[in-house]
Amino acid sequence: MDGNLKPTGATFPPKRKKVNKPAANHPWRQHPVKFTSRANKAGAANTATPREYCPVEADEQKAVFAWARTMEKTRPELRRLFHVANGAFCTEMSRLRLVSEGLRAGVPDLLLPVARGCYHGLAIEMKRQTGGVLKAEQALWLRALRTENWYSLVCYGAGHAIDVITKYLNLGKFVGGGASLELPSPDTVADFFKKREAGI
Repeated sequence: MDGNLKPTGATFPPKRKKVNKPAANHPWRQHPVKFTSRANKAGAANTATPREYCPVEADEQKAVFAWARTMEKTRPELRRLFHVANGAFCTEMSRLRLVSEGLRAGVPDLLLPVARGCYHGLAIEMKRQTGGVLKAEQALWLRALRTENWYSLVCYGAGHAIDVITKYLNLGKFVGGGASLELPSPDTVADFFKKREAGI
């Protein structure tokens, strides 16, 4: 067969289809975009203000450690602050391997094994400023650490966590029966178990 022959009815290279882009004055390309209510079929602009952006939990934790790194010279204890990456994405095979090596669900996000006041350490479960939900495994860990004389609680946002860490370190050296901190009010951990007992 002659290599120069071409199949009938075909062109080489094939022609690309022309895609018509919206004109500059097309509604899709107008800025700023005006959001309209689904109920408003007349198309009038919605007067409701957009919901404010709330940083995700990972960004809040990054902010905490960025602060901790800047404070390590004056607060060397912060070098012992670490994150337990229980929520990191991994394959099923990797998850099974990690579980066999001792990974446990619900361990608090931030741990500071530094004794201060009357406490043996600090444990923080990080949540975003709004919308964060405490899981059963997390609540069980926080309650168990409290029984072992750890100051453990849920913090909503980096600012809250930094404030708690600062107050904890300001308690001074560990002494039996030494200084203590009040639990937050409302206490997310205590409220979780109250709702659980009430069947809510």
